[in-house]
Amino acid sequence: SSGINAEWPLRPGDVPLVLFDEVLEHVLRIDRIFKQPQGHLLLIGVSGAGKTTLSRFVAWMNGLQVYQIKVHNKYTMEDFDEDLRTVLRRSGCKGEKIVFIMDESNVLDSGFLERMNTLLANGEVPGLFEGDEYTTLCTQIKEGAAKAGLMLDSNDELYKWFTHEVMLNLHIVFTMNPSGDGLKDKCSTSPALFNRCVLNWFGDWSNGALYSVGQEFTIKIDLDKVNYRAPDFLPVAYEGLPKPPTHRQAIVNAFVFIHQTMHMLNARLSKRGSKITAITPRHYLDFIQHYVTLYNEKRSDLEEQQLHLNVGLNKISDTVKQVEDLQKSLALKQKELDEKNDLANQKLKQMMEDQNKAEQQKTASKDVREKLTIQKQAIKERTEKVMEDLAEVEPAVKDAENAVKNIKRQHLVELRALANPPVLVKLTMECVCCLMGEKSTDWKSIRQVLMNADFITNVVHFNTEGLSDKIRNHVKNTYFSQPEFTFEKVNKASQACGPLCLWAKAQVSYSDMLASVDPLRREVAKLEKRKKYRLRLCVDTTA
Repeated sequence: SSGINAEWPLRPGDVPLVLFDEVLEHVLRIDRIFKQPQGHLLLIGVSGAGKTTLSRFVAWMNGLQVYQIKVHNKYTMEDFDEDLRTVLRRSGCKGEKIVFIMDESNVLDSGFLERMNTLLANGEVPGLFEGDEYTTLCTQIKEGAAKAGLMLDSNDELYKWFTHEVMLNLHIVFTMNPSGDGLKDKCSTSPALFNRCVLNWFGDWSNGALYSVGQEFTIKIDLDKVNYRAPDFLPVAYEGLPKPPTHRQAIVNAFVFIHQTMHMLNARLSKRGSKITAITPRHYLDFIQHYVTLYNEKRSDLEEQQLHLNVGLNKISDTVKQVEDLQKSLALKQKELDEKNDLANQKLKQMMEDQNKAEQQKTASKDVREKLTIQKQAIKERTEKVMEDLAEVEPAVKDAENAVKNIKRQHLVELRALANPPVLVKLTMECVCCLMGEKSTDWKSIRQVLMNADFITNVVHFNTEGLSDKIRNHVKNTYFSQPEFTFEKVNKASQACGPLCLWAKAQVSYSDMLASVDPLRREVAKLEKRKKYRLRLCVDTTA
């Protein structure tokens, strides 16, 4: 016997494969059936005997794909039909060689067995493909037949070829546990399950098989002891046990002996009429796995304890060395400490002198802060006065700008269209052009200014601070001095010129206020500059 675990791909739930005589016989039987068209198998044996594992192993050897249904608590007949459709499409349309493995535990409904019985007997399940699914299937069959070089037209020919491909490529493996009544019921209700399948009976493992499996499953753990001597009363469970056995061989022999003992205990209980639990190879494998797990856990605990002890001893050794080094450095540190004390006394004396100077500077800085507070109050009062004066003028400017913004386009168009405007209209526009820096006195040039698309925008965003004293005085003497130049009269002459007249007067008034406020602003700036200087002087003195 030998393990081939590294040579074939295991999936979750599989066990490592160990080859012994019984396994090789089953492998040969299964391989012979898989090489035959319509080769189907009925494998009967206890749980853990290797029915599913060997079927998958032989399928892998022959390059066959394995398909198994995944049953859950919500698995229904519709789910089973969908799995069957998948298997039949892959084997009948795509030409895949498939092994469909189904365990009797997956038979949740009697309809499962009826469909499997029909599939085994006829190579098809009537009613499985209907409506759109049948149409799609025919299309897929036609594609598969075309790849095979066949030109089939009618649906009957296509479905006949599909059935032939299924019977040629699909192998069904049904696994069962031996039970008298259940086996008879399935035989009577599903005759094709027994007529179309080759029955292969998996019996219990021999002692040699149990011993080989035990050796293979414990090969990765360290069971060898050089000075081990087996006791004289060691029971021999496997006839081929070497004499004297090594420690590993004695352990594996004990596995076999315990498994045999469980069978004998079941036989005694059965004679007494007591309830028994069937002992299967799966229990034997679980028993070995538990032993390996417990062995590894205990070994890991011992290694961890040993590691802790070694770490503790190393810590003690390191501590002794550190104490010696600390004693040597302590003498050097004491000398340095004395030197540091002398230096600290000198620093303390210097600190006392510095503290006296700081007290003097603190008194001086207090006086500076008091003067600075008075200056700040003066700055605040003058600033509030300046802001009050400006606040009185700014609303009038804002109202005039809003009035200009609200000039209707129709009124502006009418104003532009005037060929010979009224006197007040011409007078107002000359005033506006003068404020904006336009040298326009005749109506033709004034109309050119009005035609500008940005005329209203330029008026609204006019920079009052840029208005010179010369222009301001000229406007007041030339235009504002005329008694007819009022908002009511100008607005009556033109609804577009009324807001412009109001804007011109507001801008001149605001410019007058800026001219009077400018000295105040310069004084505020001067006070702010003096404030910053005092603060910097105070900070430097405190530092």
